[in-house]
Amino acid sequence: MPRGGDDDVGAEAAGVEPNGDVDEVRKYVTHLVYLEGPGVPKVDKTELAALGVDCVRVYGRRVDGMLCYDEAGLVGALDAIIGKTEAIRSRRNTSGQ
Repeated sequence: MPRGGDDDVGAEAAGVEPNGDVDEVRKYVTHLVYLEGPGVPKVDKTELAALGVDCVRVYGRRVDGMLCYDEAGLVGALDAIIGKTEAIRSRRNTSGQ
């Protein structure tokens, strides 16, 4: 059976939280940026939403037969998640001040 993105989120939570308590997932995973299409893991958005994880689909492009993230789409998704002004500030000021 193929693995899905929600399997990875659960594995991350179990790896970080020794007791594997899925209620703790949101402490470590807030968003999942994913591709949708043939040849990529399926994401159970309903299950992840129940865990408090926001799923953001981005469009990809085929490169040598594989679906890959499109740079502009990925940047747009990340800007939407962290907020554009925060992204600009973090690029200009990496000292954290």
